[in-house]
Amino acid sequence: MRNNWRNRIILSLVFLCLLLMAACTKNQEHAEHADTYICPMHPTVVSDRPATCPVCGMDLVRKAKPGEEVKITEDLAKLIKSPNEAVVASIKTVKGQFKTMPVSVRAEGVITYDTRNLYTLPARIGGRLEKVFLKYAFQPVRKGQRVVEIYSPELLTAQREVLYLVENDADNTTLLELSKSHYYLPHL
Repeated sequence: MRNNWRNRIILSLVFLCLLLMAACTKNQEHAEHADTYICPMHPTVVSDRPATCPVCGMDLVRKAKPGEEVKITEDLAKLIKSPNEAVVASIKTVKGQFKTMPVSVRAEGVITYDTRNLYTLPARIGGRLEKVFLKYAFQPVRKGQRVVEIYSPELLTAQREVLYLVENDADNTTLLELSKSHYYLPHL
């Protein structure tokens, strides 16, 4: 009878162990099929149902199960940009490329001259323009470049007076300097 009682206890323990093992494997299978949600910014925040992160307020994202990982192919790699190419402010960016472009581009607009390079030279001289050496309006001009040829009886008389002083009274530097400063004569 003692053996019978002992056999029953052993049989009961074996049966309980089998029940526990079956329950554990069922829980493991259920745990494998259960979804787990994590915060993308705080991976320590884990939940068994969709919710929001208590730290940052972002929606929790379902964690991928084994075998669900996305394999990155060459086509998918072209679509995924590196962090230094993506701008957080949602501004679309384009990666530079070498390509041929047409030589002429049609565009609407207004072309004006640069007013920073515009100078006015007031010259009040009686006479007329004999010849203009500029080809078009707002043509760039360098210092010392001939712009116009002027015929002026006043300038011609002043030039003759200075030439007379140079030929006949070259020692009179005061009078020569005064006549040159009154009428600017660059070729003397």
